[in-house]
Amino acid sequence: MSSPIGKTRILAFVRALLDDVNEDCAVWINKPNLIFQLVDPGRAAFLWGVETGNPKMNYDKMSRGLRYFYDSGTLRKIPGKDSRYQFVDTKAPAFNITNLLVPKKEDGNNSLSSSPTSSSSGSDSTSPPQLRLPLINPLALQESLRQNLAQFNTFMAQFPFLHTIPVQDQLTIFFSSKNTFPMLFPAP
Repeated sequence: MSSPIGKTRILAFVRALLDDVNEDCAVWINKPNLIFQLVDPGRAAFLWGVETGNPKMNYDKMSRGLRYFYDSGTLRKIPGKDSRYQFVDTKAPAFNITNLLVPKKEDGNNSLSSSPTSSSSGSDSTSPPQLRLPLINPLALQESLRQNLAQFNTFMAQFPFLHTIPVQDQLTIFFSSKNTFPMLFPAP
């Protein structure tokens, strides 16, 4: 029996397939809800076999590895025979830029009015606000992220050899190129 840690590699592999612009054997059907389809399951299984060093890998074996995650609630099969799945890992909250930028209100137990140093004489000009507003406009940041992502995908399609280096290095090269040659990166 293989270790659970070894099995999680298949999920990372599937996510990498979904994000690889040069591979179309796996596609997002509904990315916000993490639903994807293995459009060419035979090709996906072949690539998984290459990744694991198993030349006899086929989709039946690969799907058995995916089924391991049904019970843990990490993955579920969408009914039907079209190789659709959904990532449902609830352990990690979904990334949402608004969650990062919207300030949280303090609860009533920590309010400034109950502070021993606050006065009730109406002099509230010295009390700091209870709510800190973000310094970044979330909509502007979201638009900037969208533009950078579109430009990065175009850049990677133009230079496919960069897929052989780590993502951090890909990003460094992309942003260096963007800063050095801004005329080559028009806004989408």
